[in-house]
Amino acid sequence: MILEHDDTKSDEEQHAARSAHVGRYILIGFLTVAPLWVTWLVFDFLLNLLARIGDPLLKGMARAVRPFSDTTASWLLDSNFQHAVAALLTVVSLYGIGLLASFVIGKKVISIYEYILARVPLVQTIYGATKRFCSQ
Repeated sequence: MILEHDDTKSDEEQHAARSAHVGRYILIGFLTVAPLWVTWLVFDFLLNLLARIGDPLLKGMARAVRPFSDTTASWLLDSNFQHAVAALLTVVSLYGIGLLASFVIGKKVISIYEYILARVPLVQTIYGATKRFCSQ
């Protein structure tokens, strides 16, 4: 005689529970990784942008330095060095903006900037939402 357990779940119920369990942890994993991924995308975009902006300056410096030091000129043209300079300039710029924003005149400049942004519909929506999110 085969005993059936009334308190055990059917195969369909167990499958549904496993699917919900797996789906839940996939969602938690996504929500954990997504902000890091977006941060990486923004940081990578900024570094590439700054490296492209500084590229003509670094190439000019490399041409000027090459007669004196071929090694230094090679460093100036290396993409890793350019990204390091871009990261350093980003940190220095953020420090400068933070320093300026802490003074009265900096607060006035930022309020003028925010007033101008408030006049552009889509930009104001994005900037306003980001500012509210960061100020909480």
